[in-house]
Amino acid sequence: SRSRRERDRRAAAMANANRWWAAANVVSQAFAQAVGIPEEVLRSINLAIAKLEARAGLLRAIRDGATLEEATAGYVEPGPAGVLPAALLEDARRGIKRRRSLHALARGLPLCAHALGRAPDAETSQRWESCNVAALTYARRAQMRLRNAASFYIAAMDAIDLASVLPFGAPLRVAWMGAAERLTRLAAREATMARDNMVMMGLAVAQQAWIAMAMMGPAPGALGGGINNQVHHQ
Repeated sequence: SRSRRERDRRAAAMANANRWWAAANVVSQAFAQAVGIPEEVLRSINLAIAKLEARAGLLRAIRDGATLEEATAGYVEPGPAGVLPAALLEDARRGIKRRRSLHALARGLPLCAHALGRAPDAETSQRWESCNVAALTYARRAQMRLRNAASFYIAAMDAIDLASVLPFGAPLRVAWMGAAERLTRLAAREATMARDNMVMMGLAVAQQAWIAMAMMGPAPGALGGGINNQVHHQ
């Protein structure tokens, strides 16, 4: 009968809507994890910077004529001893990669909004895409800066190895130690710029979260809440 077909049609439409809301909830959970600045990434970068700056000071003292014993007198390694800056930089790079993966999943939100009849207007879509491009750009820059920092650090260690086989006070030894100091400071600078880009990425994703809240609104029916609930409580 017509009434039965109408009931079947409504049931199918409701089931389809529920599937899309379920997809939106999965996306919102990824977005909730992508919002903000990951503490573990900042902790790794900050510790790497502290270690690099401390080592640069040590290298400067040796370059200026101090013996290894004199330069290391009272020297305290920042953070856990034995943890190299290169390892910390790699940990941070992997953390950013994970955050980029979460953000990539969250980019499916407009598709969910369209399927649920909540297609954003042109201005909202433009704001969303602008934030999206900014987040990706800052994430790529952060990863690039971390790779640069690791490369400078490795080059500094090579310079130290070359200097160590030369006689104490030899001009070439002094030159290699100077190069090691400069490379170490460059590594610290690149790591600092990576941290700055992570902060900017976090701001861009936070702006996207507010756009997402306006785009989706609350979910109807049994799901009892949409992406705005997920993001609002982040």
